[in-house]
Amino acid sequence: AEETVECRRNGYVLTGKFLGQGAYAKVYLGQAIPEKLKRQVAIKIISTTSTPSIYITKFLPREVATMNRCYTHSNVIQLYDVFATSKRVYMVLEYAECGDLLTYINKCYAKRANANCLTEDKARAMFRDILAGVQFIHSRGVAHRDLKCENILLAQNNQAKLSDFGFAIEPNQSRELLQTHCGSYAYTPPEILRQQKYNGKLADLWSLGVILFAMVNGGLPFKESSAEAVLRAMKKPVCFKVCLSADCKDLIRGLLKMKPNKRMTIEDMVVHSWLK
Repeated sequence: AEETVECRRNGYVLTGKFLGQGAYAKVYLGQAIPEKLKRQVAIKIISTTSTPSIYITKFLPREVATMNRCYTHSNVIQLYDVFATSKRVYMVLEYAECGDLLTYINKCYAKRANANCLTEDKARAMFRDILAGVQFIHSRGVAHRDLKCENILLAQNNQAKLSDFGFAIEPNQSRELLQTHCGSYAYTPPEILRQQKYNGKLADLWSLGVILFAMVNGGLPFKESSAEAVLRAMKKPVCFKVCLSADCKDLIRGLLKMKPNKRMTIEDMVVHSWLK
């Protein structure tokens, strides 16, 4: 196919292994031709002919710029290369061989009796990785704005890495409060659901609370399908598993605060007793 030829021309072998797809892209396993990288890569292929122009002109350049700004951190998926033809854009990304966090959580909770179940200790190790990634991108002036279990990828030894920076916002845009509403309802903070101006980094903190809740409870705290219903659910106390430690509950409650400026900061989290 054309894709195979175009990848080969740019130094990559496109394998037939399909890794997943988003709204406008498909991702395949690739192999860098030895003299280039000597490693397996994930190749994201975006068709410029069947994708809305705003994605090509706004979101894709933003994703590339943000990933370049957040390069070289072990808890952020790396962008190695970008090339384009008249019909397609190719992004060559770090390959995380253990899939995404959502799939991992679902597998763990599907076999409850299995020793591989997601214990608090395992969740703690993975959440430390996620937190380190978020702390790093925030230090680079970047808010992710679409943190969710599907966007956390797992490499060897289940090392967690942030991915999918299509909604991320760069430093020169993040000084004022943002008005664009991105992300999935289940992970979206109340200020965005209410269509208020918001701070992207504080929105990421709420999403971290939802991700941690999902890891230790095996489901999402807010499953409703409309913004109004989710907002109503947020006003009720969060229901935890009986066996969950008090420290873990405290951390989740600290992140799921309705008022953004009341949320536990990254600095607070790093020294929180559950993460020590």
